[in-house]
This record gives sequence, C-alpha cells and structure tokens, in this order.
Amino acid sequence: MFTIYDDQGNSIAAIPLSEKQIKLLDVSSEITVLWHTPRMLQSTLGTESGHFTLYKDGNRIIAPDSAALRKYASLQSAIMAAREQS
Repeated sequence: MFTIYDDQGNSIAAIPLSEKQIKLLDVSSEITVLWHTPRMLQSTLGTESGHFTLYKDGNRIIAPDSAALRKYASLQSAIMAAREQS
C-alpha cells in the first residue's frame, strides 16, 4: 500500500499500486489510473468507474484530484469487505 497525498501535502488514502505503476512514476511525469467495479461484485457494490492521475514529487505520490482518489479508495475498501464476507 502506498500513501497518496494531495497538492497541499495532506494524506488522502493508502492504495495498492503495481510495480509497473511505481516504475512509471519514477521515470515519467504522470500516470493515469483507470478503474471500475469488478464485474463479479457489480451486483453487490453497484457499477462505479473513474480515473485519477498521480505524479511523484520527491518521495511523495501526489493526486491532484483528491475527490476522485477518495472515490477509488472507498471502492477498494468495499471490495475488501465483500471478499471477507464471501
């Protein structure tokens, strides 16, 4: 899990990022993360989708649109809770 910050340096959420995403952040200026509710959980969690951008500033990963990241983090929490109930 990686802690993501807003433009002001406030912690927004801790989210999983792949090794590939981390490598891209290390070498490029910005990445865009596209997400959606997994098909098998749509009947339980509803259909959600969106995107957010991330960039690295020093050792911190920044999300300029904190609302979009919070929506994604909320879905990730709901997915974990649904998996625990299965």
